[in-house]
Amino acid sequence: MALVSRNVFIVRRILAGVLAVVCVGSAAVANGQATLSEFSEQKLDRVDVIDRTGATNVAIDMDAETAVKPWVAADYEAVSGTTFTTCVNTSTLGMFCLDRNAIRHWPNPEKTPPLDAVDGQELFNCGNPVFAFDRDNICTALTLDLKGDFWIAGKKKSKFSLFKVVTGGCPSDPPNAVSRWTSFSTAAGTFCAREYASGRPLLIDLNVIDGDVAEVFPHSQWVGDELKGGVIGVEERKEVTFFKDIPQALPVVLGAGKVWGLGGGEQLQAATLLQKVWPDDSRTWLLVATSAGRLLSREIPWNSTVTPVINHTGLNLVSPPPSSCPLTTALYDIRASLKTHATFVSDRRACRLLSLQSNIDASSFTTTTPLAFTSSQLIASTSPSPSQPEVATLTAAPEGISIAPGIEVDLRAECGFDTEGNPLTCPIVPDGGDGNFVPAASLTGVRIDDGPSGLVVFEIQNIPDCRRLPFAVQPAACKDGAILAPDGRVIDDVNDPTEYSPDGMPLNPELLFLDVAELMPPEVTSVVTLPRMLISPRYMALDDTNTFGALFGVTDDLVRFRETFVGEFHLGDLIPGRKLGCGGETTIDTLTGPNLDILLTISERFTTVGGLPGGGRQHTDMLVNKTGCDPLDPPAAGTRWSLYGYGFKLAPERVQDPDTGEIEVRYPDSIFARLVLSLFQDLGATIDDYLCFDRDGGTGAPVSAATCTSLQESYDTTLDKLIKCVESSTEPMNSTEIRACQAFETQYLAFASLVGSLTPNALDPANRIGEGQARLLEVFRYIYDEQFKPSIPITGFIDGL
Repeated sequence: MALVSRNVFIVRRILAGVLAVVCVGSAAVANGQATLSEFSEQKLDRVDVIDRTGATNVAIDMDAETAVKPWVAADYEAVSGTTFTTCVNTSTLGMFCLDRNAIRHWPNPEKTPPLDAVDGQELFNCGNPVFAFDRDNICTALTLDLKGDFWIAGKKKSKFSLFKVVTGGCPSDPPNAVSRWTSFSTAAGTFCAREYASGRPLLIDLNVIDGDVAEVFPHSQWVGDELKGGVIGVEERKEVTFFKDIPQALPVVLGAGKVWGLGGGEQLQAATLLQKVWPDDSRTWLLVATSAGRLLSREIPWNSTVTPVINHTGLNLVSPPPSSCPLTTALYDIRASLKTHATFVSDRRACRLLSLQSNIDASSFTTTTPLAFTSSQLIASTSPSPSQPEVATLTAAPEGISIAPGIEVDLRAECGFDTEGNPLTCPIVPDGGDGNFVPAASLTGVRIDDGPSGLVVFEIQNIPDCRRLPFAVQPAACKDGAILAPDGRVIDDVNDPTEYSPDGMPLNPELLFLDVAELMPPEVTSVVTLPRMLISPRYMALDDTNTFGALFGVTDDLVRFRETFVGEFHLGDLIPGRKLGCGGETTIDTLTGPNLDILLTISERFTTVGGLPGGGRQHTDMLVNKTGCDPLDPPAAGTRWSLYGYGFKLAPERVQDPDTGEIEVRYPDSIFARLVLSLFQDLGATIDDYLCFDRDGGTGAPVSAATCTSLQESYDTTLDKLIKCVESSTEPMNSTEIRACQAFETQYLAFASLVGSLTPNALDPANRIGEGQARLLEVFRYIYDEQFKPSIPITGFIDGL
């Protein structure tokens, strides 16, 4: 089974940024108070359902040209077992299932059998002596956190214990620890386990609380400089308890048995969290599903105030089983996406999956509005009615649900080329609701070498451009290293007059770099180690919010891109109401600049030219705009998968007043003249530093020595003519400009032909040949033809170069 657009799942995207909690002291909250500040948030999720022996992905088919996009279900053919009780899909680590008493792993659950030897591998067993569970050796619950650490529960001497299991070496134990880390090995590797809670009643249905969720969860706790979340679990099928990520810490009961008003043998079967965050406040609810098919909620306050339980009636959670559904006892699982606010309930007795709509995202929802679920929608069933084409078909009764951050894409099968060589388009982010049924983001015509082809994409919204935010409202990451001066100094002290103005704004933002790696959310930083990733002073976030968005992609190891591909990023969906335009400027406003939406990419794996002066090889932005509007926004010239940022504009520059000689910061009328020169110089540096040398761990330079010499000679000649073309466009302009630019364009054709015909001389892991082709043939050519040339005044540029 190939990964197709069914694995791209999102119910709705929330445009308001999630805000991180800034806390001081030993606890995440004190006296019910928390301090919130704007920060970035990951907004893509996918949902999977499990049955007794397998797993199925359920997602929106974004290719549907209908007002109601139908759901589709596709079995993970690679995932099979005998008695699944829990499966947890992760962002990049694959799927983990509790198969009776074995924890098994599928690194790529979407793969079609035959499998690699590691697929379905047993990592460890609940019968391992390190746990000392009772004779049946059965774990009752399993979950994983963002780092990939396991949380398992099992019966031990008539009571239940909660263990944390990490991969590899054991963390250090503090002195006088009640429990200690114990190492054990299996055929799959080395693990380390520690008992976090013991002597508990029956413990089932674990849910992890970490990352951004832990930052606004009332019972998280700071230990030193680390915020500790934990897990929630259903105990004795009648109450929900929070276990801190602190061994043997006192558990916190979030809802005891009598609170829920259970009766007539009714039991709690599953629990999840739902959160809502504003710039200066947040709210958290505990949702539970009962054996009677009831959905109950209770708000978890920042203080000890008792909150009532709400019975969300009228949702039609209970339904008679269809004839195709085997008679079973009632089993309801519930999971809420803490990013998209979507809530799902699986119903084993009726063999179906529901999506629940709440009022949490209504514009009228405030810090005091009661949580309400307004409707339920059938999205998957073992026997959908012919009158329900939007309902997906399941192959078995669902046992549970898993929600994982990010979406999966198979670059070769979905985004590459069909058997006749026609480029394929794979949606990444679905249509944002503007009614045009065009995906908000997609890829077309991706070429990769034989081998791995997987990609996981995260959508990150509301990333702050710290360089243009007052110190008082900057997130902590802005102050901790995200702003860099040209000499590499971190701008982090409001009391230093050389770095901040009296009103708290960073001085000279037109000279500052932004390290976007410091601003990535936990979903990204937990799965990949990021180097410094720089946005240069040349670009800035749009003025209205001083924030931007990005898609961050993590590929399988050894994915190797070739040539270039097309990335479509429709800003009307991704950043509604903030689109500038597609350019073709004839005049430049010195205050607001050109109406050009800038698209950037930064690789976390491979360095590029530019960056801090004298800083060596760095991970720096590259402009990727190409070919104007197609059809609504400028598409991107892609060469590999990394971070693709949008919501940028050209930044003002330092300009010397021709009359007074004074330096002022504004948009020069020659801004595109400066840009084309800069882009061409970046290309030259790429040829010298990366095409003619092996900087990426290949088997040699991407181009041969002879080709390198030809490239450099042709580049030098073309650059000389470009400089003459641009210089002759300044005031006073005459016919020299026409002749100089004609000479450049003639020379450009020969140089472009040489660059376009490049083939790898050796292994080219970073696709440097594709990068050179994108820089020259697509990005530079677009800026030169559609931005620079239309911007030349009749009398020439006043500001010059």
